[in-house]
Amino acid sequence: MSTPRAVRHDRTHDHDDRKHGTMNEQATTGLTPATVPSRDFWGMTPFRFGIPAGWSARPTTQHLVYFERDGDPATNCAITWKRVGASMELPRLATMNMAALKHRVSTIEVAYSKFGKLNGRMAYSRVAKLTLPARDGAEPTVVGQTYTAFFGPVVGTDHPIELFEITGHFPHDDAAEPMAALEQIVVSFEFNAVVVGAADEPDAAAKGA
Repeated sequence: MSTPRAVRHDRTHDHDDRKHGTMNEQATTGLTPATVPSRDFWGMTPFRFGIPAGWSARPTTQHLVYFERDGDPATNCAITWKRVGASMELPRLATMNMAALKHRVSTIEVAYSKFGKLNGRMAYSRVAKLTLPARDGAEPTVVGQTYTAFFGPVVGTDHPIELFEITGHFPHDDAAEPMAALEQIVVSFEFNAVVVGAADEPDAAAKGA
């Protein structure tokens, strides 16, 4: 397999820059420069959060942040992120999340489901009791789950929207302390960057709520 032309190295041309210009100058002639992040190409909006006492947090390949209660890996929380279409509404995304969840668990009992504000942003919050399927001959596991979803800043009506989700799990028979810590994590979440030209709330999210 041949080397891609853009990275092929030819020693006979190592010192030809003065005659023909640099490789970058030749390759980028006629291009319109763009930058990430910028108003047109915004990346993930930076944010800050708090780690409860007795918990640890780290990034993983699947999570922006993954929290665990020390000595109790069954009590955990994850912050995840993805882009969704500009026309998507928060209620629809909450329904889609529930539908996907039903495929992974045996039963769901929703104790709380509500739209409201999280630090001034429209958000959806749900608390549920999940029965996980039995595995390897063991009894089914019952866990509690908290789920919070909200949009990041919106740049233009035709741009994708950032969807942030904070999902916590804990043993259902030990709910009080984990739920208090999970609430602290959610409430502590704040965006710490100003996106020029961005709106705090997409019209679709405000409509849907």
